[in-house]
Amino acid sequence: MTDYTKLEQHMPENVACACACILDKYKDAKEEEDKIALRNEAFEAMRGYFVLWINSIIKRWYKRETKENTLSLSWDAFEFCLGHYKKGYNVAPFFYSYIRYFLLMHYSKKEKTRVPLEELQVILHQFPSPEFHHFERLLTLYQFRDVIPEDFVPVWDDALMSLDPNRQNRVSQYWRSKTVANVARPGKKEIQKTIYDYTYYALKNSYIAIIKLILGIKEENKKSCSKS
Repeated sequence: MTDYTKLEQHMPENVACACACILDKYKDAKEEEDKIALRNEAFEAMRGYFVLWINSIIKRWYKRETKENTLSLSWDAFEFCLGHYKKGYNVAPFFYSYIRYFLLMHYSKKEKTRVPLEELQVILHQFPSPEFHHFERLLTLYQFRDVIPEDFVPVWDDALMSLDPNRQNRVSQYWRSKTVANVARPGKKEIQKTIYDYTYYALKNSYIAIIKLILGIKEENKKSCSKS
Protein backbone atom coordinates (compact mmCIF):
# COMPACT_ATOMS: atom_id res chain seq x y z
CA MET A 1 0.00 0.00 0.00
CA THR A 2 1.29 3.44 -0.95
CA ASP A 3 2.05 5.62 2.05
CA TYR A 4 1.06 9.06 0.79
CA THR A 5 2.14 10.68 4.07
CA LYS A 6 5.79 10.14 3.07
CA LEU A 7 5.68 13.15 0.77
CA GLU A 8 7.30 15.34 3.44
CA GLN A 9 10.62 14.97 1.57
CA HIS A 10 9.35 17.80 -0.66
CA MET A 11 9.88 20.13 2.31
CA PRO A 12 13.56 20.37 3.35
CA GLU A 13 14.27 19.90 7.05
CA ASN A 14 15.53 23.45 7.52
CA VAL A 15 12.31 24.84 6.02
CA ALA A 16 10.20 22.57 8.23
CA CYS A 17 12.13 23.72 11.31
CA ALA A 18 11.71 27.38 10.36
CA CYS A 19 7.96 26.88 9.83
CA ALA A 20 7.65 25.02 13.14
CA CYS A 21 9.34 27.94 14.91
CA ILE A 22 6.87 30.45 13.42
CA LEU A 23 3.90 28.19 14.18
CA ASP A 24 5.00 27.69 17.78
CA LYS A 25 5.30 31.46 18.19
CA TYR A 26 1.81 31.80 16.76
CA LYS A 27 0.47 29.37 19.37
CA ASP A 28 2.20 31.30 22.15
CA ALA A 29 1.17 34.76 20.97
CA LYS A 30 -1.33 36.58 23.16
CA GLU A 31 -2.08 39.69 21.12
CA GLU A 32 -4.38 39.32 18.14
CA GLU A 33 -2.16 41.58 16.04
CA ASP A 34 0.86 39.32 16.71
CA LYS A 35 -1.13 36.19 15.92
CA ILE A 36 -2.28 37.59 12.57
CA ALA A 37 1.27 38.62 11.62
CA LEU A 38 2.71 35.20 12.56
CA ARG A 39 -0.15 33.37 10.82
CA ASN A 40 0.49 35.28 7.59
CA GLU A 41 4.25 34.71 7.88
CA ALA A 42 3.72 30.97 8.30
CA PHE A 43 1.39 30.82 5.31
CA GLU A 44 3.84 32.69 3.10
CA ALA A 45 6.59 30.27 4.11
CA MET A 46 4.39 27.23 3.37
CA ARG A 47 2.22 28.42 0.50
CA GLY A 48 4.33 26.79 -2.21
CA TYR A 49 4.18 23.44 -0.43
CA PHE A 50 0.42 23.73 0.06
CA VAL A 51 -0.01 24.26 -3.69
CA LEU A 52 2.30 21.32 -4.40
CA TRP A 53 0.48 18.98 -2.00
CA ILE A 54 -3.01 20.04 -3.12
CA ASN A 55 -2.14 19.53 -6.79
CA SER A 56 -0.60 16.11 -6.10
CA ILE A 57 -3.67 14.99 -4.14
CA ILE A 58 -6.39 16.21 -6.50
CA LYS A 59 -4.51 14.82 -9.51
CA ARG A 60 -4.92 11.33 -8.03
CA TRP A 61 -8.60 12.12 -7.49
CA TYR A 62 -9.06 13.07 -11.17
CA LYS A 63 -9.70 16.72 -10.38
CA ARG A 64 -8.25 19.94 -11.72
CA GLU A 65 -8.33 23.45 -10.33
CA THR A 66 -7.27 26.80 -11.74
CA LYS A 67 -4.30 28.53 -10.14
CA GLU A 68 -6.65 30.99 -8.49
CA ASN A 69 -8.82 28.22 -7.03
CA THR A 70 -5.75 26.31 -5.85
CA LEU A 71 -4.46 29.39 -4.01
CA SER A 72 -7.89 29.92 -2.46
CA LEU A 73 -8.01 26.26 -1.40
CA SER A 74 -4.48 26.63 0.02
CA TRP A 75 -5.58 29.43 2.33
CA ASP A 76 -8.74 27.64 3.44
CA ALA A 77 -6.80 24.43 4.05
CA PHE A 78 -4.11 26.33 5.95
CA GLU A 79 -6.64 27.89 8.32
CA PHE A 80 -8.26 24.48 8.82
CA CYS A 81 -4.89 22.87 9.59
CA LEU A 82 -3.86 25.71 11.86
CA GLY A 83 -6.90 25.13 14.03
CA HIS A 84 -5.68 21.58 14.74
CA TYR A 85 -1.95 22.26 14.96
CA LYS A 86 -0.16 21.87 18.29
CA LYS A 87 3.37 22.73 19.31
CA GLY A 88 5.86 19.99 18.64
CA TYR A 89 4.02 18.47 15.68
CA ASN A 90 6.09 17.28 12.71
CA VAL A 91 5.15 20.04 10.27
CA ALA A 92 5.20 18.40 6.83
CA PRO A 93 3.40 15.10 7.53
CA PHE A 94 0.88 16.84 9.81
CA PHE A 95 -0.10 19.50 7.27
CA TYR A 96 -0.13 17.03 4.37
CA SER A 97 -2.50 14.67 6.23
CA TYR A 98 -4.84 17.47 7.28
CA ILE A 99 -4.84 19.04 3.81
CA ARG A 100 -5.96 15.71 2.38
CA TYR A 101 -8.68 15.39 5.01
CA PHE A 102 -9.81 18.97 4.31
CA LEU A 103 -10.00 18.24 0.56
CA LEU A 104 -12.02 15.08 1.13
CA MET A 105 -14.61 17.04 3.13
CA HIS A 106 -14.50 19.92 0.64
CA TYR A 107 -15.18 17.81 -2.45
CA SER A 108 -17.51 15.25 -0.90
CA LYS A 109 -19.96 18.02 -0.01
CA LYS A 110 -19.94 19.42 -3.56
CA GLU A 111 -19.69 16.54 -6.01
CA LYS A 112 -18.68 12.95 -6.57
CA THR A 113 -15.05 12.31 -5.72
CA ARG A 114 -13.00 9.42 -7.11
CA VAL A 115 -10.59 8.79 -4.24
CA PRO A 116 -8.45 5.63 -4.60
CA LEU A 117 -9.84 3.03 -2.21
CA GLU A 118 -6.59 2.42 -0.32
CA GLU A 119 -6.02 6.16 0.15
CA LEU A 120 -9.59 6.66 1.35
CA GLN A 121 -9.09 3.90 3.93
CA VAL A 122 -5.93 5.63 5.19
CA ILE A 123 -7.83 8.92 5.61
CA LEU A 124 -10.74 7.26 7.42
CA HIS A 125 -8.38 5.51 9.83
CA GLN A 126 -6.40 8.71 10.47
CA PHE A 127 -9.50 10.80 11.08
CA PRO A 128 -12.31 8.70 12.58
CA SER A 129 -15.41 10.84 12.27
CA PRO A 130 -19.16 10.31 12.76
CA GLU A 131 -19.57 11.66 9.21
CA PHE A 132 -17.67 8.69 7.79
CA HIS A 133 -18.83 6.00 10.27
CA HIS A 134 -21.38 4.43 7.91
CA PHE A 135 -19.23 5.09 4.86
CA GLU A 136 -16.53 2.77 6.20
CA ARG A 137 -19.10 -0.04 6.34
CA LEU A 138 -20.04 0.66 2.74
CA LEU A 139 -16.37 0.37 1.82
CA THR A 140 -16.31 -3.07 3.41
CA LEU A 141 -19.36 -4.06 1.35
CA TYR A 142 -17.62 -2.80 -1.77
CA GLN A 143 -14.51 -4.87 -0.98
CA PHE A 144 -16.57 -8.03 -0.46
CA ARG A 145 -18.40 -7.49 -3.75
CA ASP A 146 -15.11 -6.97 -5.55
CA VAL A 147 -13.82 -10.48 -4.71
CA ILE A 148 -17.04 -12.35 -5.54
CA PRO A 149 -16.84 -14.41 -8.75
CA GLU A 150 -18.33 -12.43 -11.62
CA ASP A 151 -21.10 -14.98 -12.21
CA PHE A 152 -22.37 -14.53 -8.64
CA VAL A 153 -22.28 -10.72 -8.44
CA PRO A 154 -25.99 -10.47 -9.44
CA VAL A 155 -26.83 -12.76 -6.50
CA TRP A 156 -24.90 -10.43 -4.15
CA ASP A 157 -26.73 -7.41 -5.58
CA ASP A 158 -30.05 -9.22 -5.20
CA ALA A 159 -29.23 -10.03 -1.57
CA LEU A 160 -28.31 -6.40 -0.89
CA MET A 161 -31.43 -5.04 -2.57
CA SER A 162 -33.67 -7.49 -0.72
CA LEU A 163 -32.76 -5.75 2.55
CA ASP A 164 -34.34 -2.53 1.27
CA PRO A 165 -38.14 -2.79 1.82
CA ASN A 166 -38.76 -0.20 -0.92
CA ARG A 167 -36.96 -2.29 -3.57
CA GLN A 168 -37.59 -5.79 -2.30
CA ASN A 169 -37.76 -8.53 -4.96
CA ARG A 170 -37.13 -6.10 -7.83
CA VAL A 171 -33.82 -7.72 -8.75
CA SER A 172 -34.90 -11.27 -7.92
CA GLN A 173 -37.81 -10.95 -10.37
CA TYR A 174 -35.36 -9.94 -13.07
CA TRP A 175 -33.08 -12.87 -12.25
CA ARG A 176 -35.96 -15.36 -11.97
CA SER A 177 -34.39 -17.45 -14.77
CA LYS A 178 -31.18 -17.64 -12.66
CA THR A 179 -29.19 -17.42 -15.91
CA VAL A 180 -26.01 -15.34 -16.17
CA ALA A 181 -24.62 -14.58 -19.63
CA ASN A 182 -20.91 -13.96 -20.20
CA VAL A 183 -18.92 -13.46 -23.39
CA ALA A 184 -16.11 -15.98 -23.82
CA ARG A 185 -12.82 -14.96 -25.40
CA PRO A 186 -12.16 -18.11 -27.49
CA GLY A 187 -14.39 -17.97 -30.55
CA LYS A 188 -16.23 -14.95 -29.05
CA LYS A 189 -19.31 -17.09 -28.47
CA GLU A 190 -21.85 -16.44 -25.76
CA ILE A 191 -21.80 -18.95 -22.92
CA GLN A 192 -24.88 -19.45 -20.77
CA LYS A 193 -24.03 -20.34 -17.16
CA THR A 194 -27.07 -21.41 -15.22
CA ILE A 195 -27.35 -21.01 -11.45
CA TYR A 196 -29.90 -23.52 -10.23
CA ASP A 197 -32.63 -22.43 -7.80
CA TYR A 198 -31.25 -24.15 -4.73
CA THR A 199 -27.73 -22.82 -5.40
CA TYR A 200 -29.05 -19.33 -6.04
CA TYR A 201 -31.07 -19.10 -2.83
CA ALA A 202 -28.34 -20.77 -0.75
CA LEU A 203 -25.86 -18.17 -2.01
CA LYS A 204 -28.33 -15.34 -1.53
CA ASN A 205 -29.03 -16.33 2.08
CA SER A 206 -25.33 -16.60 2.87
CA TYR A 207 -24.70 -13.19 1.28
CA ILE A 208 -27.57 -11.66 3.26
CA ALA A 209 -25.99 -12.96 6.48
CA ILE A 210 -22.63 -11.40 5.52
CA ILE A 211 -24.23 -8.08 4.57
CA LYS A 212 -26.21 -7.91 7.82
CA LEU A 213 -23.05 -8.64 9.78
CA ILE A 214 -21.12 -5.86 8.01
CA LEU A 215 -23.94 -3.35 8.45
CA GLY A 216 -24.46 -4.32 12.08
CA ILE A 217 -28.10 -5.27 11.53
CA LYS A 218 -27.87 -8.36 13.74
CA GLU A 219 -26.41 -6.37 16.60
CA GLU A 220 -29.17 -3.77 16.31
CA ASN A 221 -31.86 -6.47 16.36
CA LYS A 222 -30.35 -8.02 19.47
CA LYS A 223 -30.29 -4.67 21.22
CA SER A 224 -33.92 -3.97 20.36
CA CYS A 225 -34.93 -7.44 21.59
CA SER A 226 -33.09 -7.01 24.85
CA LYS A 227 -34.78 -3.66 25.45
CA SER A 228 -38.22 -5.10 24.94
